[in-house]
Amino acid sequence: MEPTGIMAKAAGVALESAEKEAGPFVRAILGGPGGVLWGIAGDWARELRHKNLISIFLRAKRRLEDAGVSPHAVPLKIIHPFLEAASLEEEPELQELWANLIANGADPRNVNSLRVVYIEMLRTLSACQAKFLDEVFALRRQEDGGILHEAHGWTFVIGELEEPAFRAGVITRTQLTGLTYGEYAENEKEISDCFRQLDMALTNFQRNGIMEPITGVEDIVLSRELSDVPLNGTVGQVMSSLMRVRFRPKASVRYRLTALGRAFIVACKPPQK
Repeated sequence: MEPTGIMAKAAGVALESAEKEAGPFVRAILGGPGGVLWGIAGDWARELRHKNLISIFLRAKRRLEDAGVSPHAVPLKIIHPFLEAASLEEEPELQELWANLIANGADPRNVNSLRVVYIEMLRTLSACQAKFLDEVFALRRQEDGGILHEAHGWTFVIGELEEPAFRAGVITRTQLTGLTYGEYAENEKEISDCFRQLDMALTNFQRNGIMEPITGVEDIVLSRELSDVPLNGTVGQVMSSLMRVRFRPKASVRYRLTALGRAFIVACKPPQK
């Protein structure tokens, strides 16, 4: 047998084994035979979507086993859009979130914990945006000793979001605001790109109701009046002073992590024991 044939056969055996392991979980959450799962698509992508769902369901099965509970049936109006959306996800980091989402939905202790809107929210997130949300959520959880608090405590200025966005890979710099003119001029392209990526992430969060601006649009302006610059001095004095002028937000724009957003983030975490 050709090497490629041996590899294909081995892959087929592995997939069949995974199907058998995931089978009881699939039947439990569907409330019946799992054959419908394997017929989700009749096009060229069927095998890939099949493989993605197997990976997700195996992860979900293990999450519930770790929590010490057995899955229950998930309503059709939820499981159908879940199968359609989750089957398209190939990134392991996001497959983890899909697994957590369905595990929570199949957890008999968490009735109504999985909402249809969560499926659309997760479907639109990139891996780094999902990580960004988790970093922002953890920031407030740490400050509050792990205790969820009211909405007024879930607000952030742009400066607070820079470090979480950097750790998540959304931006490539740890600081975008509070820079001197010299720092900005030297790294203008990178800073502009970072602002664009951060804006795209926040816009996506707003569109999904995860975060919302509460004071308006932010502009970048100089933190010192130009009259502070000694224009009657030497060229060197003028340039030296300009390079020390710092950029800052025109207004203290804040973004609130909404109640829906917080519930979504929790739903994408593993079930608790």
